[in-house]
Amino acid sequence: MTDKEILFRKKISNYYIILIGMIGWGFIFYSIPYATFTEKPIVLLLLMILMLLSEYFQIPLFSIRMFSTMTFPILFVMNAYFGIHTALVVFAFVLIFESFHHKRSLPSTIFNIAQYTISLVGADWLIKIGLSNYSLAFPYENVLIIFSFTALYFFINNVTNDLLFYIRPLPFTTGEWKDKALQEWVIATMSIILLVFLDTYTSYLPENIIDFTIILFLSIWIVITMTISILTKARIEKKRLNALSILSTELNRNNTNDLNEKKNLLADTFNANAFVLLAKENHSWKLLLKDGQVNSEVAWSDDMELYLEEIPEMTIVTGKDLEKLPSNTIFNKMILSQIFSPLIMDNEKVGMLIVGRVSAIGFSFDEIRSLTVLSNVLASTLKTRSLLLENEKLLIVEERSRIARDIHDGIGQSLAGIVFKMESSLRRKNENKGDILNHQIEQWIEQLRESLKELRQSIYSLRTCPVEQYGLKRAIQEKIRKTEEEGIAKITFSQKGEPYALGYQIEKVIYDIFRESLQNSVKHAKAKKIDVMLKYGREQTMIKIKDDGIGFSLYDKLISGQSEPHFGILTMNELAHKFGAKLEIDSAEGKGTEIRLGIRHFSKEEKA
Repeated sequence: MTDKEILFRKKISNYYIILIGMIGWGFIFYSIPYATFTEKPIVLLLLMILMLLSEYFQIPLFSIRMFSTMTFPILFVMNAYFGIHTALVVFAFVLIFESFHHKRSLPSTIFNIAQYTISLVGADWLIKIGLSNYSLAFPYENVLIIFSFTALYFFINNVTNDLLFYIRPLPFTTGEWKDKALQEWVIATMSIILLVFLDTYTSYLPENIIDFTIILFLSIWIVITMTISILTKARIEKKRLNALSILSTELNRNNTNDLNEKKNLLADTFNANAFVLLAKENHSWKLLLKDGQVNSEVAWSDDMELYLEEIPEMTIVTGKDLEKLPSNTIFNKMILSQIFSPLIMDNEKVGMLIVGRVSAIGFSFDEIRSLTVLSNVLASTLKTRSLLLENEKLLIVEERSRIARDIHDGIGQSLAGIVFKMESSLRRKNENKGDILNHQIEQWIEQLRESLKELRQSIYSLRTCPVEQYGLKRAIQEKIRKTEEEGIAKITFSQKGEPYALGYQIEKVIYDIFRESLQNSVKHAKAKKIDVMLKYGREQTMIKIKDDGIGFSLYDKLISGQSEPHFGILTMNELAHKFGAKLEIDSAEGKGTEIRLGIRHFSKEEKA
């Protein structure tokens, strides 16, 4: 959707909000002179208090972006007790208070109150028309009124709301509409059940206790609502913290090629319509993540980089001030408020989190506090990631230097020695006119084989490890997938525990030992079934590879491993020991093999 289309839709949706607002608020102002507050004032006050509690404790039943309330039964009772005019005025007052408390925008407040007013007036008017034409014997008439009034109220309310969702430029998917419709259907059904129960139960009670009974059951209803709201919000908060933990793990990886697959984690940690996560590397800004109403190509300019550098603390920008920002090129025209949160660690700005909302009201105090916590975690994560990147660069330089020394001291010296011997033999042959002996040739060939073996090992060390490309879990899954394509063995993979960052070198060791164990199970053990388990525990990370192959004698394998090239059991054990890990191998001839590798969190790499 282009900016021109967005602006056109916003203009039409504003006209629609004004139209609904004029109709709804017209009914409210018309009802004020006719509202009565003197008849049963205590009952009216108690109903208003229950209504306030219901609106305060909103329930996100199916989506954290959609909130509903259980106010309708109270509104229905208030309408039955005091009439439509009093119900409208009191309900409008409650909604104004609720909107002020949650800091909703003025257009949103006007529209919400107006649409509820239209729904209530429409349902009441249609019911009165129906009753004037049809009459049923008691008690079916009351049941029909409850059912019809509820259905009409929710129908008018949802049609009015859905039409706005359709007009406005903000996307509203079929899945979101289904969630919303199901949410409203659940509330409507529960309301009908409660109201029918109250009508039936109170019909058998003395008149002097009916008011008390209705207030009592509505109070129980609100207590249940408050409990559901608190528990649901606690579940959402747990989900948010879990997403934040996983996001931190993913950001700690050196490779960020697959971070776009994790961007929903950031959306789960903070409810927003758009966000951009930037990292500062080598005095320049790098885009790590983006989602929502963000331009397909984020325009970078010197002015924007300068603006990002000058932001000292969390800054909220709304309204016409957005047009003055060079960063306005990040989001499209739907975003009406932005918040810039610098990610600062040890007095150093390591990144920037920019969040956008389609609402011009901005962000509440609780949201800002939540965003502050998120920013602190992200700052720590990006700082750790930066240190890991620097450490990896140093390791790469050291590894290249080591390989250069190995080639010079090993392969280079061996080849130079062979060349020297061959030249010497050739000179003796020319001087004495003799032949080169076979054992000399065999000796040269053996030395060349050793040099070729060292060369292959050096080439293997230079290869890009799949862990660097995909991460540990995905690298293991890719290796399993490729192995299964050969059709030799059935391989199952499972992961236990919440994943956390281990560092590239440790993950590489885990992957190398896993790969060699898998290869041994397929090629040497002739296994038909292999189970692989990766477990993230409190004290250590473990990988287990178990097969149903022919097995082997561990003693014989260790003896033969002295002469095996490249990656035998001895080499695997040396690697594990280097990183403070524990390698265990259980095998016997005819009974399969189980290999377990456990690496403690505080390994030698981490201590160094």
